[in-house]
Amino acid sequence: RLTQNRLIQAPPTPKPVKHEFKIGSTTLAITDVGGHQQARRLWRDYMFASTRLIFMIDASNRQRMPEARYELLQILNDDDM
Repeated sequence: RLTQNRLIQAPPTPKPVKHEFKIGSTTLAITDVGGHQQARRLWRDYMFASTRLIFMIDASNRQRMPEARYELLQILNDDDM
């Protein structure tokens, strides 16, 4: 995790979690919404309240890469985003 200056294997995010941390004089507020089917219904709500998007992919799960690609393209091609 970035806040701990180390990499760890993070479990799936069951519900949205907000993290705040400082980098220099900048405070970042990041909300981890998760990627499971139920969480995807919340993406649009959180994206409208955001100025940036970080789309994380589980690189160890190669079978889900097409699904992740599809979901990212849906976001990028949405004219309302």
